Amino acid sequence: MRRPDPREPHGTESNHISRFPKNEVSPVPEIQGKAKHGKAHVRPVIENGRNDHKVFHELKGDGSVGDPNP
Repeated sequence: MRRPDPREPHGTESNHISRFPKNEVSPVPEIQGKAKHGKAHVRPVIENGRNDHKVFHELKGDGSVGDPNP
């Protein structure tokens, strides 16, 4: 195998255009507070239309949202 020329581009250094569509979906909000740093299971939090109000759902135990043992 020949020794590479240091002036030639290598790896991902190229002028090729990527041919995949741009991601139009907004990113998922990051988990904050105890839910992020704790080890225990936390009740699921679902945002309402406003950012200042959150709805806490009851765990039913039937495999629905937030059930730790589906």
